[in-house]
Amino acid sequence: MRYLLIGGLVALVAIVGGSTVLGRRLPGPLGVLSRTGLGFLLLGILMGPTALDAFDRVGSDGTSLRSTLEPITALAMAWIGVLYGCHLEWARMRRFGAGLYVVTAIEGTAATVAVCGAAFLVLCAWTPARWSAGEALAAAAFCGAAASGTAPTGLFLLREEARMSGPIYERLLFFSALDDLPGLVVLAVLFAVAREDAGPGMGALGWLATTVATGYALSWLLRLLLRPGLDREGLFVGLLGVLALAAGLCGALRLSPLVVGVVAGCAIANSAPQKERIFEALQSREHTLYVVFLVLVGSLVRVEPGQELVIPLLIGALMVARLGAKVVGVSAPGAVGLAAAVPARAGLALLPQGGMTIAMAASFADAYPGPAAQAAAAATVLAVFLNDLLGAQLAPPALAGLRRG
Repeated sequence: MRYLLIGGLVALVAIVGGSTVLGRRLPGPLGVLSRTGLGFLLLGILMGPTALDAFDRVGSDGTSLRSTLEPITALAMAWIGVLYGCHLEWARMRRFGAGLYVVTAIEGTAATVAVCGAAFLVLCAWTPARWSAGEALAAAAFCGAAASGTAPTGLFLLREEARMSGPIYERLLFFSALDDLPGLVVLAVLFAVAREDAGPGMGALGWLATTVATGYALSWLLRLLLRPGLDREGLFVGLLGVLALAAGLCGALRLSPLVVGVVAGCAIANSAPQKERIFEALQSREHTLYVVFLVLVGSLVRVEPGQELVIPLLIGALMVARLGAKVVGVSAPGAVGLAAAVPARAGLALLPQGGMTIAMAASFADAYPGPAAQAAAAATVLAVFLNDLLGAQLAPPALAGLRRG
């Protein structure tokens, strides 16, 4: 009965929130929470072990509500991955100059390296009392991976509220579309290492190849849904079935459904006719599933005994290192003559993070159940929440002089 009550509440929040609250324009910080969906992340945190502990209590049958809902989380990660991968169409991307790609790579990699180093220093302060140096390194590598990306939603808000436009805005939008890639590569490597440690056989490179092959196999299944005569509703049901199959296969092989989804989406974008139909079908129904996903991931946030100090320090290190890396990463290439670089203060527009970073945290926490990894995942989710609020406050006044630059 308790499972039905809480599950029904989450479903009600998803249906009502996804259709009426998510994306709604509200003033001040409330607008950031509603437009980005972070209000539902906060709800999940309150429903987790930090406060109500609604998902982790074990019932009489020996299971918890979280274990029952895990397939939905995996499905949502595959969904997010395919949506992101669908943007990576080479025919469209090759129109941009090489300078933009260089600056994007520098900016994303700088954030990954800087945050990884800062997180490792913080985590090492608790070694070996809480975890080993190897666990600290894996957790720090994840923190760096999660720091690379930027949420385009933050830039859309900046365009609407600060009237930002022009070449600088277009460059920032380009950076935000691609700077998740360095982090996704690191996440794929972390999953391959974890998979090899759990069951030696193919080696980390073998598991990386398996991840890519699984993504391509998923893309072929998705292409079968593009046959003539299948209406929009039939396409959506087919997509749901294929993504559920992919999530289950990733669970059995212990692969990341997020990375597999990105590979599949990229393959679809560059090979399938009428690929826009898949993207539109996924995007049109994403709100409800995304709300459930945010609530479930928010409920993962927990502060274990003895971590009351390390998680706040980790959050501070992640935010400061990422802010510095974003500001320097977009402007430093200008010193060597790259025209694609932008003024340093424009890097503040890249502070907001979003669904991809949150999905990476959930994916990493699933592969690495140790205390260092869980602390890193919790700190990352909380840092996403704070970075979105901070970016909404700092970016508009800092970019006032660049609105049409």
